[in-house]
Amino acid sequence: MHILYIEDEPNDAALVERFVRSTPHRLTIAPTLQAAYHAIQHAPDIVLVDILLGQTRQGFSFINEMRQSGFTKPIIVITGLTMPEDIEACYTCGCNDVLTKPYVITDLARVLTNYLA
Repeated sequence: MHILYIEDEPNDAALVERFVRSTPHRLTIAPTLQAAYHAIQHAPDIVLVDILLGQTRQGFSFINEMRQSGFTKPIIVITGLTMPEDIEACYTCGCNDVLTKPYVITDLARVLTNYLA
C-alpha cells in the first residue's frame, strides 16, 4: 500500500519513515502543499497530514480541497493541535481519524492497520 505523509517537520517525517520501513508499505513524504498536490496524483491508499504547515493551518484547506475534489481514501491528521475545537475542526473538514503529537508508534501502527487492512 502507498502512504502519503504531508509533513514539513523533518524529525516528525523521519519517525514515520523509520516505522514504515518496517512494514510492507511504501511512503512518500511531501514537505509542502505543492509537493502534496503533485504526490496525490500517484493515488496513495491513505494520506497522513499535519495541520500546521509553514506556521499556518494549511492542512485544513488541503483536506477540504481533497474531499471537494472527490478524494475518498482515508485521510488521517497527525497534529500538535490538541484543543477540542481543533480536533473537531479536523473531523469537520473531512478527516477520518486524528493522532495528536506526541504519539507512540503503536498508535500509528493501529491507525494504519485499521485503514490499510
